Amino acid sequence: MKKILILLPLLCINACSSTLPGIKTMPDVHPGHELIQLSDIRKPITYSKNIFINIPQSITELDDDKFFNKGTIRLNPSKTIIISVPRGEKAALNIEKEPQQQKDHSIGYGSLGYFNKRETFIEDSLLRQGFDVVDRSRFEAKLRDMRDRATNDKNWWSYRDRLSEAQTKKISFLENERDSNRLSKDEANRQIMLVLGENKDQSSVTGKTKEGRREMSDISEVIRAAKADGDAKADYVLLVNYLDIVEPSQVNDNILTLYTIPEIKNLVNSDKDLSWGSIEKDATKTFNRVPRGITIPGYFAKLSAKLIEVSSGKIVWLGEHTVNSLSATDVQFELAINKSPANYHQQKRLLEIHNNKLNIAYSEMINAKQNLVDTYTKYMQPITVKSDQIEFLKRRKTSEINQAKFDYDRSLNEYKKMSENQSHGLTEVYDYDYKVNISLSSDLNYLKQKMYQLDKSGKEILNRHIEYLMTKVVQKLIKTIKVK
Repeated sequence: MKKILILLPLLCINACSSTLPGIKTMPDVHPGHELIQLSDIRKPITYSKNIFINIPQSITELDDDKFFNKGTIRLNPSKTIIISVPRGEKAALNIEKEPQQQKDHSIGYGSLGYFNKRETFIEDSLLRQGFDVVDRSRFEAKLRDMRDRATNDKNWWSYRDRLSEAQTKKISFLENERDSNRLSKDEANRQIMLVLGENKDQSSVTGKTKEGRREMSDISEVIRAAKADGDAKADYVLLVNYLDIVEPSQVNDNILTLYTIPEIKNLVNSDKDLSWGSIEKDATKTFNRVPRGITIPGYFAKLSAKLIEVSSGKIVWLGEHTVNSLSATDVQFELAINKSPANYHQQKRLLEIHNNKLNIAYSEMINAKQNLVDTYTKYMQPITVKSDQIEFLKRRKTSEINQAKFDYDRSLNEYKKMSENQSHGLTEVYDYDYKVNISLSSDLNYLKQKMYQLDKSGKEILNRHIEYLMTKVVQKLIKTIKVK
C-alpha cells in the first residue's frame, strides 16, 4: 500500500515536467589564429656621404660673333705693328692699394711706366702671331721729336698754312720771344700749342709740356707718325679700346653648375628622396636639397681692340673677349650629405599602437572562442524544466549558441584581418631630412674672404691669378687675327 502511495507523486511530477536533450557531440570550433606581432618596423635608409670634387680650369670659348677679319694679313714681307693702349693702364698689376687710390681717369695713348705688364702680354701674343712689334718707347720718342720740330719749323706741319693771319702773327711773336730768350723754350712751346689748338680742324699733336705730356692722345697722330719716315714706322696700329680686370672691391661671382658633375648627378639620381635645389649664393649655409649650382668668387678680364692698316686707315680686324676666374684656376670642394628619417620616432609609436590593437583583438578572439565552447558544453547535458518552460529553454539555447557563434566569428575575422594586414595603421613611409654642406677649398674663396687684408703670400696668389687672366684673354683674342 505504501509503494502505491510513493509512486503516485512521482507519476504526477513526470507528467508535469519535460527534459531538453543535450547536444550529443561537441560541434567543430575554429581553433583561432596565432598571435603574430610586428617585431620592428622597416629600417629607414640613412647614410653619410662625402664627395670630393676637383674641377680643372675651364676654357672660355670665343664665339665667332666676338671677332671679325676683313681679310688675311700677309706676313711676307714682315709686317710691323705698334700698340696703342688707353692711358690709365697701370704700370703693375697688384692690389697693394685700395681701388680708389689706384684710379687714373686720364685718357689717351700712353701708360704710367715703360714696363707695363698688360702691354707686355699683348706684345708677346702679337710676336707669336708673326708680327714685328715696334717698341713703344722708341715710338713715343719719335712723336716727341715730331712735336718739338712742329714748334720750331713753320713748314713741318701742312696745317699751319691754314692758320689765320692773327694766329700766324701770334706764333711768330712767340717764336721770336723764345729765340731771344725772353721766354723759356717750354713756356713758348706751351703757348704756341695753345694757339694751334684754337684751330678746331687741325690734326696736330696736342701734347703737353715735359711735366705732363700726352704724346699720343689722338689715334690720327699715331697713324701719321707710323707713316712718317724714320726708324719707327709701322704697317698696322693695334688700338686697344679696353683691357682691364674687375677691381677687388667689385668681385664678381661665377656660377658653378653642380647638376652637370657626374658624381653628384649619379648620387641624386640614385636616391628617390633626394632632389635638386636652386642656385645658391652662400655656399657656407646648410641646404636640405642639393643645389643645382653655387656661386664662387672670381674676376673677369676683358679685352676690346681693333687693328688699323696704316696705309689705308681701314679697320682690318676687331674683336672683344672676356674670361673669368674659372679659366685660371682649379676649383676643389667637398660635398657632404647626411640623410636621416624625420618621422622615425613617429613610426615607432605607430608600431606600438599597432601591436597593442593586435593584442586586444587577439584577446577578444580567445575570449569569444572560450565563450562559444562554454555555451556548447552547457547544452551538452540534458536539462529538465517544467513543461510550460521547455519552449522558452529551446529558444534560449538557440539564441545563446547563435550569439556565441556570431561573437566568435566577428572577433575571429577582425583579428584575422588585422594580423594579415601587418601595416594596419602603420604606413612605414618615411620623410627624410637632408643636410647638404659644401666646403670650397679654392684659392678664390680664401681671397674673397680676406680681400685687402691679404698677407704677402695671399697677394702673390692674387697677382698671379690676375696676370693669368690677362694673359689668357689677350692670347685667345689676338689668335683670331687671320695671318699667313
